[in-house]
Amino acid sequence: MPNSTPVNAAISRYRTPILLVLIVAGLLGNYLRYPIFLNIDFLFGSIFAMLALQFLGIGRGILAAVIIAGYTYIIWNHPYAIVIMTVEVAVVGGLMLRRGFGMVLADTLFWLFIGMPLVYIFYHLIMDVPASNTAIVMTKQAVNGIANALTARLIFTVFSLRSRSSMTSFSEIIYNLLALFVLFPALILLAVGSRTDFNEIERSIRATLIRDSRNMALRIETWVINRRPPIINLAELAASKSSEEMQVLLEQITKRDINFLRVGLVDKNANSIAFSPPLVEPGKSAIGMNFSERSYIAVLQQTLKPMISEVIMGKVGEIKPRLLVLAPVVIDGQYAGHVTGALDLSQIREHLDNSLASNTTLYTLLDRGGNIIMTNRTDQAVMEP
Repeated sequence: MPNSTPVNAAISRYRTPILLVLIVAGLLGNYLRYPIFLNIDFLFGSIFAMLALQFLGIGRGILAAVIIAGYTYIIWNHPYAIVIMTVEVAVVGGLMLRRGFGMVLADTLFWLFIGMPLVYIFYHLIMDVPASNTAIVMTKQAVNGIANALTARLIFTVFSLRSRSSMTSFSEIIYNLLALFVLFPALILLAVGSRTDFNEIERSIRATLIRDSRNMALRIETWVINRRPPIINLAELAASKSSEEMQVLLEQITKRDINFLRVGLVDKNANSIAFSPPLVEPGKSAIGMNFSERSYIAVLQQTLKPMISEVIMGKVGEIKPRLLVLAPVVIDGQYAGHVTGALDLSQIREHLDNSLASNTTLYTLLDRGGNIIMTNRTDQAVMEP
């Protein structure tokens, strides 16, 4: 393969600097990738690996391919593209050297008989990517590779003709130009069409998420509002009843409405004097616990109006996020304590899980401060930003 050796004496003297320049250009080409659809990108790095193959020989071409393709591990989080792109340069170089094939033809044969099967093995069989997605990746990588090989060959041909340092057959030039006029307009149309489709799908997904988010917010708001009347009623009764009488009423509420995990009556000193269920755990009573550190108490004392707390970590029972419905006990216009109802957020989680189970959507529910209330993502922790 005449093109596997340096094309002139100048290149022969500066092999290492030229190799480094081509590697840097290849890494930059992969960095400046063109997103087509979701995580499918059109890369330009192999152009420079193919140039290294033609200008510097098969050994340095393979070395350049390994380094340039290494960037794909960063963007795709797997090493298989490195293997495929390295084998591509090795096979194309071998076919050009031993069989005298043109670069574009050699690259086309590689993708048909080696490259696409490798993509299928790595993506579908090893990474368990769905067959439909694997087919898209196979087609994209094959077209991407052939287009880059054609670009590299045309650049090399122009350089050879201008410097008269290497002979390129007229038939190969015509073949490459025909491929250029057919392939590149199709690629441009594909890229533009794919971006348009992608933007349309993105807008559709965004609109769906906004709608679902609003519906969920309305559902939660309605769910919470429906829990307020019993708590307000208990607070009004607490102004004239003893803690023993209130204990009975609290137990009735928790039995009647499963949305309440716990309901408690707290005096003006922030000590619980009635609670349902009365036990935090076997042998430990919830009555007598102090809640003076809770910031909502100051708000109740100032406003003397019912309120919904921010989501907080529960203090009684299992330590997990709680949403509290609160109503002050008012006697002679003064704050005399409050009634608190801790809502069971598992009702909301169950609804989210059931409504999103069919499309395996990942969700995260945040409070006003941006803290995570609940999520089905394994990489996120509850009550953390």
